[in-house]
Amino acid sequence: MKKLQFIFPIVLLAVWALSGCQKNNTPTPAPKEIDSGVQNTANLFQDWYLWYQDMPDVDLSSYTDPSKYVDAIRYDKDHWSFVAPLQEIMDLIQNGQSGGWGAGFKFDLSDSLRIADVYTDSPMGRDSVSRGWMIRSLDGQPVKNMSVDAINQELAKNQVTFGFVLPDSTYKELSIAKGNVVMNTVQYSHVYDTNGEKTGYLVFSDFLEPSVTDLDTTFATFKADGVSNLILDLRYNTGGLLSTADSLMSLIAGNKYNNQTYNVQKFNDKHTDANENNVIHQAANSLNLNKIVIITSSSTASASELTISGLMPLYPVTLIGTQTLGKPVGMSIFSDTQDNLAIAPISFRNVNSAGYSDYFDGIPVDYTVYEDVKYPFGDPNELCLKAALNYLSTGSTGTSAAMLKSGTMPTKLLSKGTDVTVSNLYDIKK
Repeated sequence: MKKLQFIFPIVLLAVWALSGCQKNNTPTPAPKEIDSGVQNTANLFQDWYLWYQDMPDVDLSSYTDPSKYVDAIRYDKDHWSFVAPLQEIMDLIQNGQSGGWGAGFKFDLSDSLRIADVYTDSPMGRDSVSRGWMIRSLDGQPVKNMSVDAINQELAKNQVTFGFVLPDSTYKELSIAKGNVVMNTVQYSHVYDTNGEKTGYLVFSDFLEPSVTDLDTTFATFKADGVSNLILDLRYNTGGLLSTADSLMSLIAGNKYNNQTYNVQKFNDKHTDANENNVIHQAANSLNLNKIVIITSSSTASASELTISGLMPLYPVTLIGTQTLGKPVGMSIFSDTQDNLAIAPISFRNVNSAGYSDYFDGIPVDYTVYEDVKYPFGDPNELCLKAALNYLSTGSTGTSAAMLKSGTMPTKLLSKGTDVTVSNLYDIKK
């Protein structure tokens, strides 16, 4: 049965104190007024925060912005708890919609800035911009002369004139304004022949509610084609909904591991009754897989890492790329309807079926391979995919030592291309 999860509204209680009748001629100082959003955020963090015992005492009346309060009490390992406008979060997780460019930006191995990925229904996608296009200039400024901070300042604008160099070396200039982005989270899929076996390749970018249908459709094709090996490309997947991770795990492992727990959510000692097992269920399009290769990067996080961790005790999983970000914890998202806020404290840690949970430094890869952003997804010459296909065919990635030299690794993804990202989302509180 599909697990239904939903935003849980905060119940606000007013407590009134009655004073005695004794006269007191000394003026009583008026109590400092506390912003309701700050107060509601503080109440939730004191109750649900995984590290509530380490929260410092702060004067709530000195804060008018709940996000500033969260920054003030944040535990040193917590880079993710947040407060955000409620509707923005609901649009993102339920509909896969946000605003922005609709493209990710990344430096390649030669330090050229390129388009890393594009959502089809987005400002970049609607202008037919594609992965691999090199960005020569931003508003007339040569990118090669700009610092990363200066590039990010340009990308923060609402409209920019991009000077692109296309794969055929032609130059194209486009003035693009940020706008609505509908996130197609299955960005690419294909079936390859590897040493007489069928290998499904899936580029998956975000764990959102609409992703469930897209994943099922993709796995239906894989099943019809007799796929027995899987290359799961999570290099840019910063996370999302735990319920969608359940769906992906069931499609991958449902035939072999039906009704098996792959992860346990463990809450703080105030809410041990909320601890929950995440269980694999057999789905109509579950595959019978022999080998799984997962492509990762420093942008691979949260629900992506949960999926990797969950699969490791079940299959011979091989990781190719670079070490993941390191987020073995998740948050519950509460709605404060009084202030129209989504309040998301880190509230649980994830433990796989083998007891593995401490990967704050990231999950290491088996084979370090640096991607070459100039190739589109699915091109067998793209270094990570090439290494994965070689590994499944020969048992070796076939990567050269020159590719692995220290200092050649490009910087992490500069942007996911949307105003609101899913790196901070995980589970919606029941």
